[in-house]
Amino acid sequence: MGAADPVQVATDIFLAFGSNDLTAFRPVLESKIFEHLSVNGDKLSEQVQDLSLPRKASVIASGYVKPRYFFEVELTHDLLRGDPGAVVAAGGQRSYYLIGYNTEVGLIDAFAFRIDFRIFESNRPNLAFGSNLREEPMVSAGAALATGPDPDPRTIDFLFATTRAREQKSFSEKRGTTITFGGLRVRIPDDHKMGNVRVPKIREALIGTYEEKLDPGKHFVISRQGVIGKPTWSDTAKAARTTEALVFVHGFNNTFDDAVYRAAQVFWDLQYKGLPVLYSWPSWGNARNPLDLARSYLYDRDSALTDSDSFLELLRLLRDELGIRRVNIVAHSMGNYLVLNALRGQASSQDSKKFGEWILAAPDVDKDQFMRFVPGVQGLLTGVTLYASASDKTLLASMKAARNVPRAGYVYGKPLTLPGIDSIDVTRMGDELFGLNHDTFATNRSLIDDMGLLLDGVRPPNKRLRQIIPVPANPPPPKYWEFAP
Repeated sequence: MGAADPVQVATDIFLAFGSNDLTAFRPVLESKIFEHLSVNGDKLSEQVQDLSLPRKASVIASGYVKPRYFFEVELTHDLLRGDPGAVVAAGGQRSYYLIGYNTEVGLIDAFAFRIDFRIFESNRPNLAFGSNLREEPMVSAGAALATGPDPDPRTIDFLFATTRAREQKSFSEKRGTTITFGGLRVRIPDDHKMGNVRVPKIREALIGTYEEKLDPGKHFVISRQGVIGKPTWSDTAKAARTTEALVFVHGFNNTFDDAVYRAAQVFWDLQYKGLPVLYSWPSWGNARNPLDLARSYLYDRDSALTDSDSFLELLRLLRDELGIRRVNIVAHSMGNYLVLNALRGQASSQDSKKFGEWILAAPDVDKDQFMRFVPGVQGLLTGVTLYASASDKTLLASMKAARNVPRAGYVYGKPLTLPGIDSIDVTRMGDELFGLNHDTFATNRSLIDDMGLLLDGVRPPNKRLRQIIPVPANPPPPKYWEFAP
C-alpha cells in the first residue's frame, strides 16, 4: 500500500468485490490473502450485492504494531444497487474494512470485512469475511473494532422475509417472484403501552387529508431497514444461538410498514428471547372504504393462497437448515389462511418432523375449511391455540368483504372447537386484537401475557391466567375456554 490512501484502497477493493475481480490487487496482496479472497469471491460478491457504490469513506481508526500498520476504514452506502430510489437504512448503511499492511514486505497481509447491520444486540462486529484474524496485529485490531456505542435500549431488532416487490423506500403491495431477506430495527416510543401500536394518523382537513407528523416520542419508528442475501441472513440467524423462533404473520389489509410495527410490538411486549422473524406477504393495505376493502379482499385472498409455498420454504429453512427445533407461528386474520395452506403442503410431503406452536388470532379462514383441513396438520405442531372473538374489527371488516361467510375466528355463540385445539373466546379482551392506532386493547395486557406463557409450554389455558375459565366448568373436560375478567 505504501503511500496509498487506505480509504481509496478500501473503496477500490469494494468495487472489486462487487465485480468479483481482484486481479488488479494481486501486486499489493500477500499471496495467501489473494488466494483466500479469490476462492471466496462468490461469497464476497453475495455479501455486497445489495449495496450501492460507497457514498463516502473515512479512516475511523488506525494503529501501528511493528512491522504493520492497521486501518479501520468505514464506507457509507445510501442506496440499494440497481434501485436508485431505495433507501437501505436511516443514516446510511456502513461496511467496514480492517486492513493490515506489512511495512517490511510492502503488502497487505491481513484483512477483514463486515457489514454494520447488527440484528442482535451486541458490541462485537458481525464479521462477514476475514483472514488471518488469529494473528497479531489483527487480534489487537479486532479488539478495537469490537468496541462501539451501546444500542438504544428502546429498540427491537428482528429479521424479515417477504415476497412483496421492492419499491423505493420499502416494499409494495405487488407480488415479487422470490423471497427477499433482510433485517429491521424499530424504536419503541417512550410512552408505549403494552399491546398498542401508535403511528402517525391520517387526519381530515378542509382541503383534504394529511398525515400526522412523526413524533419519535410517541410513535413507532423504523430506524433501520436493510436487505441482505440469504447466506448472510442465515448466518445472522445462527448467530442468535437459539433453538426456538417466533414467526409473525400479519393479516388482511396490511402494508409492509403496518406488519413491521405490529411485529415489533409483539416481539417487544413478549420480550421474546428466541429468534424473532416477520413474514410479510403481498397484502394490498391502505383500504378504508367498503368498496376498496372488497376489492383488496380478493387480492389479499389470492396472495395468501399463492404465497403458501414461499412461507413453507421459510419454515423449512429455519427448522432444517438452521437447526431451530421449535419454529412457533403467530398469525392474525387472513395470515392464518396462508399458514394453513403452507402446513397442508408440508403434510403432503410425508415429513413428520414437528414445527412448534401455531397461535391463531381471529383467523380469517372459512369455517368449513378450518374444520376440514386443520386436523390434517395438527400432527406437524406441538400445539394449536385459537383466539376467537365476536368483536375484532379486522375480522368483522374482512367478513363483510367476504359476504358474511362464517369465519373460524368469529364467535357464533361459542368458538369453534376441535379435538386437541385450545379454543379461547377473547371477545371481552377488546374489539381489535392486532390493529393499529387502537387504544382500548392496549390497556389489557392479558393476550400478551397468555401468549408468553403458552410459548413457555404452559397448558391448559386456565393454568396460565386466572381470567381464563373452562366452559363448561363441570364436568371436565371443558369444550372451550373463555376470557372472563
